[in-house]
Amino acid sequence: MSKPTALSEINAASESGSSVLNLNGHLLDPFPVEIFRLKSLQQLYLTDNHIRHIPLGIKALTELREIYLNDNLLTSLPDDIFKLSKLRLLSLTNNQITKLPVEISKLKKLEILRIGDNQLNEVPDDISKLDKLRVLDLSRNHINNLPTNIGEIRNLEVLYLTNNPLQRLPTGISNLKKLQELSLIGLGLDEIPAEVWALKNLRMLFCSGNKLKQLPINELMALKHLTLLFIANNKLESVPRDILKMKNLHNIEWNNNPLNKESIAFLTEFYKRTF
Repeated sequence: MSKPTALSEINAASESGSSVLNLNGHLLDPFPVEIFRLKSLQQLYLTDNHIRHIPLGIKALTELREIYLNDNLLTSLPDDIFKLSKLRLLSLTNNQITKLPVEISKLKKLEILRIGDNQLNEVPDDISKLDKLRVLDLSRNHINNLPTNIGEIRNLEVLYLTNNPLQRLPTGISNLKKLQELSLIGLGLDEIPAEVWALKNLRMLFCSGNKLKQLPINELMALKHLTLLFIANNKLESVPRDILKMKNLHNIEWNNNPLNKESIAFLTEFYKRTF
């Protein structure tokens, strides 16, 4: 699609006073500044374009609640995007962003931040000030360490750390008492970090693609609400049979491990029973 097509959609939204504008897949470059006329806009979809920069004028969209900028060519974020005081969702997956500015802390109403598949090397400590944040996706970046104060994001329910070169998890992560989903896929872990066992509300734990050789069954069984466990592509030679006593566990993804025959037998039976 062309920019003239996008402009016609912007004009139509302006005339109708629409709160939603979808310009996904229009191959847009640059960012169409005509959007800034849409003072009632609450949801803006700009995924799958060729946008390299976000103009400073974006602060004019004072009613914006959600913005989707996935699959573009962004390398940085302008200060003005952090002036969108009503923003609840910021989705930036699959760009080339190298830094998450400390100004992210100004988005006091932000609930969902997706910034996976970028070029981040670190996460600012100020992210801990996002009191309302429920979902944080940092997958497939170049992050070596997480902020030590990440446990202060008290309302966090979903944390994806997939495929980052993390050296360790900060001890403060055990303070994320509302966490329900945690992805540690592809971190090169020899064991599941001890901090995980303090997360008693976990429903989903993704640990595939590591170097795990054993599962600490007592700690695992203490996760009473766990429904899904991904442990595929590790070095497990056995899985404790007591895992079947976990009443809420309905899905175990265990393929591509050098498991013994006994483990394979009861896990296969478990799979047949639950699917």
